[in-house]
Amino acid sequence: MLLSLPVVNIRSFFPAVMCIVLLYKNTRVSEMTASFTRMGISRKVTVPIAVAIRYIPALKEEWLHINDAMKMRNVTRGIKNPFVRLTKKLECYLVPFFVSSLKSSDELSAAAVTRGIENPVRPSCRNYRPMGIKDYFVIFIALSITVYCFVISYMR
Repeated sequence: MLLSLPVVNIRSFFPAVMCIVLLYKNTRVSEMTASFTRMGISRKVTVPIAVAIRYIPALKEEWLHINDAMKMRNVTRGIKNPFVRLTKKLECYLVPFFVSSLKSSDELSAAAVTRGIENPVRPSCRNYRPMGIKDYFVIFIALSITVYCFVISYMR
C-alpha cells in the first residue's frame, strides 16, 4: 500500500510534468504569451505562467549558490543526531532560498509593471491582421524581380 500510492501519483502526474518540461525547454516566454493571447486565455492565467517560467532559471542558479556556500561552510559537520542534522541543513538551505526568492519576485513584478503587463489594452505587436492589397503587391513585385534575375542569369 505504501509503495503503490507514490507510484500511482507519479504515473498520473508524469504526462503533465513532461508537457511542462517540453514547454519550458522549447518555447520562449514571449512566444508562449503571444500564443496564449491568441488562444484567448485570460491574462490572469497567462501572466503568472510567464513569470513562473521566467523565474525557474533564477531559482536553479540561487540553489546552486546556496549549495556551494553550504559545502564551503560545512555547517552540519559536528552534529551526530540525524534528525537534528537534517533540520539544520534544511534551515540553512531554505532560509536564504526564501529570502532571495522574495527579493527576486519583487524585482520580477517591478519589471512586469514597467513593461506594462497590467495594461488592459491588447498590445499592438500581437494584433494579427489579414494581408491586404499592398502586401500582395509587394510580394508580386519581389517575385517578379526574383524571376527576372533568374531568367537574366541563365540566358547568358
